[in-house]
Amino acid sequence: SAPQLPASSLGSAELAVSDYSYNIKRIVFRWSYVCLTGLIAYAVPDFGLFISFVGSSVCTVLAFILPPYFHLVLFGQGNKSVKGNNSITIFGRCFDYFLIGFGFVFGTFGTFQSGAQLIHALSNG
Repeated sequence: SAPQLPASSLGSAELAVSDYSYNIKRIVFRWSYVCLTGLIAYAVPDFGLFISFVGSSVCTVLAFILPPYFHLVLFGQGNKSVKGNNSITIFGRCFDYFLIGFGFVFGTFGTFQSGAQLIHALSNG
């Protein structure tokens, strides 16, 4: 049996699969998945508006609100479990709050705007 190695130590040589039929199946699966996704995007009316709605709500939270929030939680109180310089300057704290506020205001605005456009498009057929 092969030695048990942590996943982080595996290089491309250890992960490579030389079985030809397995590689063909992977290519066919990926190609089919991309084509199916394209057909769904083409078939669903106003798919772009739906993506705008999801992007303005979820992506704003993921990009602008959660990272500075986690930064404040991890480093705001001088967390002793984190090694190194673990305190936030007053400028860093203000910048984190600015990003959270910015993300909340513009994420809310974008969500309402894209939601209104989506409702308008769906109500008009």
